[in-house]
Amino acid sequence: MSTAKRYNLAYNYILEDKSKFIKNIIINGSSGRADDDVIRNFSKEVCLLAESSEDIPIVKSNYKEELVPSGSNE
Repeated sequence: MSTAKRYNLAYNYILEDKSKFIKNIIINGSSGRADDDVIRNFSKEVCLLAESSEDIPIVKSNYKEELVPSGSNE
């Protein structure tokens, strides 16, 4: 599996488990220092999972057969 696909799967898997409040900050951007911390911690979680050797569970937003991030040439 390509690195881009793993990052996409990890992003969606971790985001799925967050509260609506946290999802809003991640999706719509930050407006302060506390929001920046939320985004930074979320990014770390995504990177750790995507770069690990663990299998990443499929969540609703990853059901597409051929998951290809926008801008990818795959």
